[in-house]
Amino acid sequence: MVRTSRGWNTNNIETHRRSAHNKIHIATTRRYNYVTETTMIRHVEVMMTRQKHIHKALLFCIVLLSSCAPSPSQLLAPGGTQRPGEKGVFGAHVFHAHVQVNITASAEIQVYYPSTRDGAFDTKAAPAPVVLFLQGGAVSVSRYNWLLQHLASRGHVVLAPQHILNAAILQGELSTAARQAYTQWVQTPTHLLHQASSSEPMTILMGHSLGGITGAKLYLKQKKYQGLAVLGSYILPEEPLTSHTSRVQGSILLLTGARDGVIIPQKTRDTFSRLSASAYLGLVEGMTHYDWCDEVTDAEQTTDTQPQRPTKEVRIPQRSCWIHGSKRSSHHPNSKNWSVSNATI
Repeated sequence: MVRTSRGWNTNNIETHRRSAHNKIHIATTRRYNYVTETTMIRHVEVMMTRQKHIHKALLFCIVLLSSCAPSPSQLLAPGGTQRPGEKGVFGAHVFHAHVQVNITASAEIQVYYPSTRDGAFDTKAAPAPVVLFLQGGAVSVSRYNWLLQHLASRGHVVLAPQHILNAAILQGELSTAARQAYTQWVQTPTHLLHQASSSEPMTILMGHSLGGITGAKLYLKQKKYQGLAVLGSYILPEEPLTSHTSRVQGSILLLTGARDGVIIPQKTRDTFSRLSASAYLGLVEGMTHYDWCDEVTDAEQTTDTQPQRPTKEVRIPQRSCWIHGSKRSSHHPNSKNWSVSNATI
């Protein structure tokens, strides 16, 4: 891709990247004009409508931080590489925090961060980009451990709220609470993440499945994110993001598996064709809907298709490149093989 004084060129680019067992198809475009999870997805439009007024009433809630100091647990030791698909050079620790969402309700947030061997924040990662992750419907945040710890090893702080009933759509205001909590942490000299970043860090909103649908709604509404990553999901046709008159800052990544049996890839492709913002589409051959999770239950497998042998390595490179953009160009694969290597968000 080439960036000119007027912005990105309007040519569509399609490249192919192969691994031992999988092939990723990536297309990029820029238009210069500015219960079970399956059941929840089928009725998401109705649920969005019912929750609209509830969300408006709750967004004003005040965040109160827990007085308990975090006790981080080590997930990865430092010493990886920055090659695509492999864990990064940082260690990864996680701690659990509680935030007060409103007067009567509190919620837990799992916080993954780049760390040294003793569990301290690794200041070499500062200023660390922040990823706010929204879980899929009926899937606990703890089942995305491999994904979130990988992002931390690459130098990101990940905020992963545990939503009520494992459904981000029912508690959209929790994302605001998580962001406000993080702002207070970095402004508190005694907090573990005090040196992680500024009070207004680059923040990416990432969601899987139903979390991706919810994330798209929050992305345009809150206007405080520099990018949106939608994993194994799509954006509802009526959302302003898909309007050609929409003015969206940052870029959008749509990434899905070719064998996704819950949200078929065609829905993701249709979203891509409607987007008016800078957008990137990735298709991973052999990957199913629940391959984003650590493990798949029998009930989930019946709603999905059988994988051809997906690997974690093939799920990671395009996401890392997109998040880092040109800010950390040394992390990118060779640009002639990677269409998003010059992307900025």
